[in-house]
Amino acid sequence: MSSPQVLALPNFNQPFVLECDASDNGIGAVMQQNLRLIAFTSQALGPKNQALSTYERELIAIVHAVKKWHNYLQGKHFIIKTDHNSLKYFLSQRANTHFQQKWVSKLLGFDYEIQYRSGVENTVADALSKVPNVNSELVEKPVHLDMELTAIIYPYFGWMDDLRRSFESDKWVLERIKFVLDSSKTVTDKAAVSKYTVDNGGKTVIMVMVDKLSKYAHFIALSHPYIAVSVAQIFIEFVFKLHGFTPFELVYGHAPPHIAPYEVGTAKMDYVAQSLLERDNMLTVLKHNLELAQNKMKVQVDKRRTKRHFNVGDKPRFYGPYEVLENIGMVAYKLKLPEGSKIHPVFHVSCLKKQLGEKVVSHVNLPIAADDGLMQNLPQAILARRMYKKGNATMVQLLVQWNGQEAAKASWEDFDAFKTRHPDFPV
Repeated sequence: MSSPQVLALPNFNQPFVLECDASDNGIGAVMQQNLRLIAFTSQALGPKNQALSTYERELIAIVHAVKKWHNYLQGKHFIIKTDHNSLKYFLSQRANTHFQQKWVSKLLGFDYEIQYRSGVENTVADALSKVPNVNSELVEKPVHLDMELTAIIYPYFGWMDDLRRSFESDKWVLERIKFVLDSSKTVTDKAAVSKYTVDNGGKTVIMVMVDKLSKYAHFIALSHPYIAVSVAQIFIEFVFKLHGFTPFELVYGHAPPHIAPYEVGTAKMDYVAQSLLERDNMLTVLKHNLELAQNKMKVQVDKRRTKRHFNVGDKPRFYGPYEVLENIGMVAYKLKLPEGSKIHPVFHVSCLKKQLGEKVVSHVNLPIAADDGLMQNLPQAILARRMYKKGNATMVQLLVQWNGQEAAKASWEDFDAFKTRHPDFPV
């Protein structure tokens, strides 16, 4: 089946025929036209699926074959042949069980008919579904089963041993090893050179992740067994920390591609035309839903906002009042701040409030800012001190009034910490 003289090329003007079969431990299927094989597949069943009934295993084999070759079968009528007679009435039966409902949904959209074929005639798919148990004795002494196509279904795991034995008898390899042993002056133990081993650190699997747009690939070694949680953690450590989930243009260095709308009549295939129309409808619905969500969030946020507008000459309150010098756009204003202030003079409207009345108590001086722009509190006076017990030690605290603040906002500070931060202030 794997030789070029057996496998044929598909002819899309003729219907495809799928032959499917399931055994106790595996499923198999072949795709053919005019009794010529085009492709074949087989897959082992896990313990959960092995416990299913024959009807359910045969149905799994059909779904597996249709999903694997859906690119050939989509939009065309094809025939499915199985040796399970009850599946012949699959399309006319009512899906009563959860299992039937699950697998029927996976076959929706395909044009097919199911025909019964006796197990004696269904030899190819039957052979692919039956994998014999292989142990070390079978590897050393291959078993010949009394059936056709034994070579297809018989797995052989000793190819690495065959490769090693072929190297050991190869004259060129033996000459290279002898040359290395004779010419090596730094190696004291020549026997160690005769065998080359690679320490893989217990890793047996390589997880490959490829970005389909940028073609960046990550190859990460894993040790078996592994679970979804460990794989997700590895993804965070090796991939997410390098790229993250950032905007398209920031990652790829260019704007995202424009998705042009479909022009009716430009596609020759009806299936392609329908797919493009569905894509445009989906994008329209998506944009509409995003707009609705944005408007809904705006309505909720606007409930906690007030409409503010200032004119040149107005004096907002908080710190100040400071006169408005200029309107910067619709929602920002430039204020007349004291000379030497380290704060940028342009503020968003949400940071300002208009001065109401002349008797409003305000702070003319801005808070002191450090060179990095952060606010820095400086002590103005020590109002009181007290002693308290902390464990077995007696500690001292100071009641500090801060510069630019009222005495009611004074706070108790530890004596040692205060002296560390303000060593020049008299206490």
